[in-house]
Amino acid sequence: MGGEAFERDTDLGAVSSNYYDVIVHCAVNSAKSIDAGNVNDYIDDNILLTRTLASVPHCLFVYVSTVDLYPVSGGPYDEDFEVKGEELAGAYRVTKFAAEAYVRKHCPRHLVLRPTTLIGRDARPMSLTRLLLEAEPKLFLAADSRYNVISHDMVVDFIEAAIATQTVGIFNIASTGYLRLADVANWLGVAPRYGAYHYQVAKVDNARALRILPALQRTTADVLHEFLVNVDFFGRDVGSSRANLPEIEL
Repeated sequence: MGGEAFERDTDLGAVSSNYYDVIVHCAVNSAKSIDAGNVNDYIDDNILLTRTLASVPHCLFVYVSTVDLYPVSGGPYDEDFEVKGEELAGAYRVTKFAAEAYVRKHCPRHLVLRPTTLIGRDARPMSLTRLLLEAEPKLFLAADSRYNVISHDMVVDFIEAAIATQTVGIFNIASTGYLRLADVANWLGVAPRYGAYHYQVAKVDNARALRILPALQRTTADVLHEFLVNVDFFGRDVGSSRANLPEIEL
């Protein structure tokens, strides 16, 4: 997207007097284990950093939240669903909820994105990418874990389209359809060692975002396949067909 990148060691105090047309906040501390030794850093990274960035003068504040704020059962859920903090499980969801609420209250022009699983060159290591990068991957997630996949490029395209149309609000950023982790592994010809955690992405309605970016009508299998065939550093040949990458219906 261009612009000025803020890293974790950026002195935000030094830029607090600058004015920015758009601030995009996508940083997150994704630690899975939170204890007395790291909980303060976790809160600093996931809540207080949001407040600091929101205090920098700007016209539009873009916050990358998560689709995991929605229940895993029922749905499809649209952006008008009332998320309640007491119903959220885990520190990740609670801190995303708190940061999102702060942005909505203190940034008059905000764009809050709730994406599904993000894939891209700079994506943090996760079970999907370990399937691709490792010969004998050891995964955190169970075989029946359910995904919906969106690419970094599609998120960027959505932000740019929203800016161009002066769109604000909350948006579910998701493709259509879902994949099981085991089906992706079978498609790749990989025999991973699965974990015990059963991740189930929420079933969401992306109609609001689809009006801004029609590319979101693509299936999650197509998004994953296109990414793999165009990113050669994974080192696996997935061919030109995704016919044997089955989607599941909810």
